[in-house]
Amino acid sequence: MSLFYNRRGEAITLEQWAALDGDWEKNFRVAITDVVTPNGAKATVSTVLLGIDHGRDPNKAPLIFETMVFASADASEDGTTQTPDFTAPFDHETRRYSSEADALAGHAAIVKWMSEFGSEPVADESRTSAPAKQETAAVAESPEG
Repeated sequence: MSLFYNRRGEAITLEQWAALDGDWEKNFRVAITDVVTPNGAKATVSTVLLGIDHGRDPNKAPLIFETMVFASADASEDGTTQTPDFTAPFDHETRRYSSEADALAGHAAIVKWMSEFGSEPVADESRTSAPAKQETAAVAESPEG
């Protein structure tokens, strides 16, 4: 079993994985969405290829994709940036996946949950805390695109 994987879930060497670093957006970014919850909280949902198995169980498929929610800062009227609310219940919500298709579906579920924030989080066995949001980047990267 390998430690390093490409976007297709194929085992690769450390050297091959390191070579992916040349174009981060192309090789690692899966989806990114800015979301505003019904109560006005802002966050960014980011899904990326980790390329390293974070599952730690050789009997299961490697967990090589990650979706994480980050609380967003607001710009004030004077142009300064306010500190993000790192105590928001969705900040640093993290889920991990074995395939890009699962990662995209998980990303969409978190975005949906964020846009309906206040409801119960969607069931997801890779869930490690809580999240949701609204799109700003590449619609082509969404599961429908």
